Amino acid sequence: MNDSIIFSSGRLLLPTEIPDGTVQGVIDTPTATPIIVVAMLLILALFLSNILNAIPAVLASFARYRGLSDLEGSVRLVRDRNITAVLLILPFCLMVNKTGMYTPDILNFIQPDLRPLAIAAVFLAYLILRLIIYLWIRHSGGYDSYVLARRSGWNTFIVTAILMLAVFGTATFFDAKELTIRTILFSILGVSYLAHLIRLLRFLSSHCGAFTTFLYLCALEIIPTGLLIASAIVL
Repeated sequence: MNDSIIFSSGRLLLPTEIPDGTVQGVIDTPTATPIIVVAMLLILALFLSNILNAIPAVLASFARYRGLSDLEGSVRLVRDRNITAVLLILPFCLMVNKTGMYTPDILNFIQPDLRPLAIAAVFLAYLILRLIIYLWIRHSGGYDSYVLARRSGWNTFIVTAILMLAVFGTATFFDAKELTIRTILFSILGVSYLAHLIRLLRFLSSHCGAFTTFLYLCALEIIPTGLLIASAIVL
């Protein structure tokens, strides 16, 4: 006889102990990811005019070197570009988490819904490391060129993030396999970063000496990015 529920004199007596195997807490609390997504969409909508103003200038900076100089010479464009880049960090990290592009073992100790925030923290640490190295080498020569080169990374990130998010959304809509999506996104990211390095090499070599160019590429690009990749493998 199942004594988990007992009727006595027409009354229902509930059990005082929960039987083994019964799941406690049947009322689910809202997960963090939907909250993050909703907040992100609201913020993007709030700064939509800034984003639309920045994107043409960012694209122009890819077409010619003077486009980069023109962008950095405008306070308003720089502000809108920086706002756009910062706002794209969280959507980018959500996509990276969803597709499994960055999966160090240490993330297993973090609640799944909070992993995009953890990845964003890693991204922030990467930016802080670049800033520290930049402050260390900026007096080695080519200061103005270093400033333009360092800030051009935001332009590359904006274009790459938008392209990857568009591909991710399209592939998800057509129910593509996760491995296929991840492979395509890694390809876009790799080609974009390689093109970024080539552009920096051409730009710096035309404005600075060979040593200054080599120092910048190694210190501000290769070393931080190498550490970021290593963190995904070692941690």
